[in-house]
Amino acid sequence: MSLVTERLLALADKRPGLTVLELPGLDVDGFFVNKDGDCWIFVRRDRREYKKTAVLAHELGHYLRRNKEYDAEGVAREPKHLREALADRCSRRLLMFVRLGLWG
Repeated sequence: MSLVTERLLALADKRPGLTVLELPGLDVDGFFVNKDGDCWIFVRRDRREYKKTAVLAHELGHYLRRNKEYDAEGVAREPKHLREALADRCSRRLLMFVRLGLWG
């Protein structure tokens, strides 16, 4: 496991109500679920390490933006393509801070 992945997992572990799981056989590389305040990030286990790191960072972007993406009833506030682009943007910033050691 890479240092960046370890730091991302440590960051996720410090967040209350967030669980990260690696699962075999997913149809997608990863996804984020937010249900009643409990959050899960699922990452496809059989991907290369760099891909899992990128997916984890992207899904953490969704976690960080969870209150902006959906209203209290679970209705999306933004179109899917915009939510994905903003999660990518958030993940790039997160990776920059993690690589610099400015995480926690």
